[in-house]
Amino acid sequence: MSIHRVERAEDLINVAFEWNKITWSNDKAMEATPFPEIVSNLLDATSHPLVPFLSVVLYLLLSGPVCSSLVKAGLVSKSTLKLLTVLHNIILTVYSGATFYYSATASFAYYTDKTNNDLYAMLCDRKGEVWHKFGLGFWISHFYLSKYYEFVDTWIIHLNSKTPMLLQTYHHAGIVVLMWSFVVTNNTNCGLVVTVLNSFTHTIMYAYFTAAALGHRSPLAKILTSMQLVQFVVGIAITVPPLFMSDCLTEAQKTSTILIHIYTIILIGLFYNFYVNRYSKKSDKKSA
Repeated sequence: MSIHRVERAEDLINVAFEWNKITWSNDKAMEATPFPEIVSNLLDATSHPLVPFLSVVLYLLLSGPVCSSLVKAGLVSKSTLKLLTVLHNIILTVYSGATFYYSATASFAYYTDKTNNDLYAMLCDRKGEVWHKFGLGFWISHFYLSKYYEFVDTWIIHLNSKTPMLLQTYHHAGIVVLMWSFVVTNNTNCGLVVTVLNSFTHTIMYAYFTAAALGHRSPLAKILTSMQLVQFVVGIAITVPPLFMSDCLTEAQKTSTILIHIYTIILIGLFYNFYVNRYSKKSDKKSA
């Protein structure tokens, strides 16, 4: 399923007042994709921009108080929370792995086509072939939907009577809105790069979290943080050139691309600060 593309920058804002004009198109290449009806129904329900923005506001304001109330009321036992944590991480490990495989396969199929073996022909996607014909729009769209489910990461931390870091709340809040902007603008440039890179990193990350929830600690934590940083830098490096290529991106796509770059630069700073505080200072203490 694929949303009708918003092309002008101002329409990305005006869509808030004309959301009922957003329509879904049935594409033969995507009708064969698993669960198209479920995904299209969910996309219909979340196409209005108030949905991602309001969800983020509620996530930031209510996550702590609601989870704290559940803990104080004794409604969440330690065994139940551990089971929830394990299942949650297994679900995201499997989901992320499947998304990476299928989105990377679709991207590779287009890239290796005899007439299309050009990275920026793929990312500019002028005719929408990557998004529609090769089915990337489907994987990018439901990857956007998965970002709502990832709020559970923060809820689990609150249910453990801990306070989530700014890094985590900022990351989960921002990506929901940005992925929404990729979907409504059919931004293959950022949608493809974010979906492929992020789903790959998440596959490893949630597998690590699953093992940790079961009591197994591995030395992968430092490597995972490094992978996140590399992912962000590579993502920016790949998606910046289309901003300066003529007839590559629509104004709305440029707007969503610039927004993800600003968001990612801040995220790099937060991850770097986390890396230094968690690993560099810890190494200094051991040396002392």
